[in-house]
Amino acid sequence: MELLSRLLPQGAPLHLETSHLDEGTAQLTWRVTSMQAMGHCPVCRFPTRRIHSFYQRTLADLPWAHLRVVLQLRVRKFFCANGRCTRRIFTERLPQLVAPWARRTQRLVQGLAQIAVALGGAAGAQLSRGLGGAVSRNTRLRLVRRLSLPMHVTPTVLGVDDWNDPH
Repeated sequence: MELLSRLLPQGAPLHLETSHLDEGTAQLTWRVTSMQAMGHCPVCRFPTRRIHSFYQRTLADLPWAHLRVVLQLRVRKFFCANGRCTRRIFTERLPQLVAPWARRTQRLVQGLAQIAVALGGAAGAQLSRGLGGAVSRNTRLRLVRRLSLPMHVTPTVLGVDDWNDPH
């Protein structure tokens, strides 16, 4: 069990409950629970420990060898303790693991986006299928479009090069 817990995304406060290998579908399923001490409201950032309920999210993670990896993540819903906040109930966030409402872990999204940037849609889809992380070429292109552009410093002085016209 300790080996499997080391394979979970680093930095995310997760506890590995169970692990199941389905050889027929070549899928490794890990049931994990969030271990954060408290939740912070995404609107007002107010901390709280008042639990409303629990629910489970199913996430795709980086493949391991020839196996697809699925995380069944159990997270909590909290009551916002700030009486002035517009949000009454919220789900705990794990930004280092997964974006809100996403079905893929951050590290899987980053890997897929790197392949898509290097190879494009169709070739990237073919390579990732061989690596065990199959997604369509359209999904790859959407991942590339969501990437932030690198910051470039705007030049303050522009020069004009001498150019001799041969005509």
